[in-house]
Amino acid sequence: MGTGGIDYVYADNENRRLYVPRGSEVLVFDLDTLKSAGSIANARARGVAVDPKAQHGFCSSSPVVMWDAKTLGHDQNHRVQGRPDGIVFER
Repeated sequence: MGTGGIDYVYADNENRRLYVPRGSEVLVFDLDTLKSAGSIANARARGVAVDPKAQHGFCSSSPVVMWDAKTLGHDQNHRVQGRPDGIVFER
């Protein structure tokens, strides 16, 4: 299940996924079955947020990693200052 501690776990109700930041990746599980749905690599994240309208996910890492919430494919990185701890998406 990866190395490192587990930080802020996030449930994406719209896409029925559970995101678990752990070590250098974010583990992704099906929210209904808890079976693995994949992972987001190279994301030393403490937290995760998903924009259900745009279907983008974001990690609170430096840089902030952005991915496609449907396919889990990496979209891009966004440089930020400091070391973000948590992240929230607000409608």
